[in-house]
Amino acid sequence: MIIHPWGKPPWEKIGEKMKKIKIIGVLIGDTPTFHIPVNGGSDYDTQCGIDAHDKVVGHNGTIKVPKGQKIDCTECKFIWENIIDLNLKKSDFVK
Repeated sequence: MIIHPWGKPPWEKIGEKMKKIKIIGVLIGDTPTFHIPVNGGSDYDTQCGIDAHDKVVGHNGTIKVPKGQKIDCTECKFIWENIIDLNLKKSDFVK
């Protein structure tokens, strides 16, 4: 289990209702970056495919998101814009 600076992330809290988060902070080298999270169901921490704890490639863990912080990842924004443009509905998916 990954230990975050402020404790377990919301999707790892056993026995509690999963709380979705809107922004995840990742320390890349010494630079804080802010992304759209993957709230469970993936080995990646961000929609753009970052494993926040892969020190081999310079990802040095997750960080607390400051109040009012905006997503600054252009790849996450691109993914979000493309999903929105598809105008998908729940009925477009197999049950």
